[in-house]
Amino acid sequence: MSTSDVRAQSEASPSSVKTLARGLEILQLFSEDDPELSQSDIASRCGLPMPTVHRLVGTLVGHGFLEPVAGGRNLRLGSTLLQLAGPLIARSDPTVVIRPKLHELSNQSGETTNLAMLLGPWVVYLDGVTGSRMLTPQATIGARISAHNTALGKALLAQLDDAEVKERIGEGPYHRTTKRTAADWPELKKRLDEVRKTGISISDEEYEIGLTSIAIALPPQSDGTLRGINISLPLSRATEEFRVTAIAMLRDVAAAVSAR
Repeated sequence: MSTSDVRAQSEASPSSVKTLARGLEILQLFSEDDPELSQSDIASRCGLPMPTVHRLVGTLVGHGFLEPVAGGRNLRLGSTLLQLAGPLIARSDPTVVIRPKLHELSNQSGETTNLAMLLGPWVVYLDGVTGSRMLTPQATIGARISAHNTALGKALLAQLDDAEVKERIGEGPYHRTTKRTAADWPELKKRLDEVRKTGISISDEEYEIGLTSIAIALPPQSDGTLRGINISLPLSRATEEFRVTAIAMLRDVAAAVSAR
């Protein structure tokens, strides 16, 4: 590297640091009281011109640190922050309390178990234990998947009234990942009503061909956060006998968490 290259990097460094600081300042504006902000809100609170805010927000959205809110001009924190916080989430309460239960479920069933929360229209994985079988699903802590076509998502959406569900995910048409994905609100509502009736959510190839998931919602946290657990496995192993056993195990865990 030449002297001129080093000098160029040195001269650019203060500007880069300043840009990074401004980006972090924007992220810190979002809070429990202000979960959504517009670019105008950001410009006003940071004292930055709109073109600068537009450029910074575009970068943050591009990397998943912010995401646009459907149906409006507001922004909210994105899933990249949860992915970065995955190791911290995995060792924090109340996740730590539930983790032994996930291990127990996985050991008893031989399959993968997960803990997840509902975040807007998404399910975000908080913890998981991979099954002992060679062919087994795996989920990354902090990863997010759509709620409308997953067992965990339906289990959690079913805890909300219809109006709030539609506010979160709209009335369709929904993105279909398989032929079994609910295409619109009337079809999804039937599935949510079934979950509300039984307390159990099942996805047979609604998210991915060959994949079955059986899920249950846990009692809401004090701040209203909705969480659920599931057992995920290949459809070929999801026999009727296994389903009966898995549902009983999931109910036992939910009852144990509720009793704490």
